[in-house]
Amino acid sequence: MSGAGKVADSAPLGNIITGLVLFTLWPVLFGLADTSAMAAVLPWALAACPLVLLTSVQAFKAGNVIGAVANGVLSGVTLVQNGIWGAVVVVYTAAGRTVPEAIAGVKGYVDGAAFLAAFMLLCISATFVQLKNGPMAFFMGVICLGFICMGLSDLGLVNLRTPAAVCIMAFAGWMLYSGSAMLMSTALGRKVLPY
Repeated sequence: MSGAGKVADSAPLGNIITGLVLFTLWPVLFGLADTSAMAAVLPWALAACPLVLLTSVQAFKAGNVIGAVANGVLSGVTLVQNGIWGAVVVVYTAAGRTVPEAIAGVKGYVDGAAFLAAFMLLCISATFVQLKNGPMAFFMGVICLGFICMGLSDLGLVNLRTPAAVCIMAFAGWMLYSGSAMLMSTALGRKVLPY
């Protein structure tokens, strides 16, 4: 198609959004608040949701399948679902009720299975090893370890919430850093910081 412009790489935006939304979860991850506090994450999740969708679509258009899948899974599913849980809490609270124990009780089993399934992101880590991008491979491994710890904890098999929280916050920091480094490289036309 003539006159069609090149699709810009949305990876910096996707990484920064993922890092920001992950950081909003820290009080719950470190046990300072229970899961009902997810209602506080709702504004962040709702603000991030359209941008996550945009970055994933743009990444697919630009041919960045790894970035599209990683941001779609990490931000679009594992993060935004926390905002949706916040909406559930808000609805029950507005009705003057607490979330029924039947729902709250099964949530751990549902989340646990999903976090363990998200371990498939390890294949993305292996891809980055093949691409000789050590830092990205390492931090994708870190978030996979965090998902395993979170999944086992949510299923009630063992309490690994603190290691999970540390892994998730380390990954959040990496996402903010790498997104900012990519943005600088794009703006300056050369790689200034490693990522």
